[in-house]
Amino acid sequence: MAHRSASQDPVPDGYERGPGGVGRRAVLSALVATALAGKTQAAPGPYEQVELAANALAEALEQLHGGKWHVRISHTLGYVSVSRDFFS
Repeated sequence: MAHRSASQDPVPDGYERGPGGVGRRAVLSALVATALAGKTQAAPGPYEQVELAANALAEALEQLHGGKWHVRISHTLGYVSVSRDFFS
């Protein structure tokens, strides 16, 4: 096997070649990607989507109008209520 000079096979800044010609940054990137792959969260289900949407509406109303806002959700009765709390 012929020896390559640095000019033939340049190593970009921040990289160091390890055994087998694999760069340290490539190995670290692969390790981070593998670690993060196990931490992905599933998409929220329909109940959680309703709760998130109602809470987002309450936060937006609080920013627009001030005050405290309450969220009430009844899947049994089929309603979502976002109302101002006039007593706090």
